[in-house]
Amino acid sequence: GGLATADTAGAEDAGRFFHLEQAPHDWLFPRVTAAVHHGGAGTTGAALAAGIPSVVLPFGYDQPFWAHCLAQRGVAPPALARVGLQPETLAEALRQASTPTMRAAARALGQRIRDEDGVRNAVDQLEAWGLLHPVARVTRIEQAAVA
Repeated sequence: GGLATADTAGAEDAGRFFHLEQAPHDWLFPRVTAAVHHGGAGTTGAALAAGIPSVVLPFGYDQPFWAHCLAQRGVAPPALARVGLQPETLAEALRQASTPTMRAAARALGQRIRDEDGVRNAVDQLEAWGLLHPVARVTRIEQAAVA
C-alpha cells in the first residue's frame, strides 16, 4: 500500500496520482524512469535488475547501507531523509535520477546483473570454499548434458 492509500488521499490529489494497491516489481519497474523506494534489499535488487535509477528514503535496518551502495555506484542520488521531506527536495532527487548519466549507469549495471549466472556463481563459490562435495559438480555437468 505505501504511506498513503486511496482512502487517505484528498480529492485534490485524485487527478494527479494513480493509486495501485500492489504491483510486482518485475512488472512495474521496467515501465518507469526511476523508482522511489525505502531501500530494502529486495526492492533495491529489483530496481537494479530493471536497470533504472533509484531515489531512496530509508526507514532503518539495512536500508541506509543499500542507499549508500546505490549512490556509490552512480545509480541513485544520496539518500533522502523522510522526516521533513519537502516536495522540492524529492523533485530535485528525481531530476538527478533522470539524468542521462545516471540512467546510463543504471542500464549498464542492470544489464550486468541480468547477464550474470547467479546460481552458477554461487555453486562455484561454495565449491571453492569446500562446502560442496566434488561429486556434486560431476553430477551437475551430467545432468546438464542430458537436458
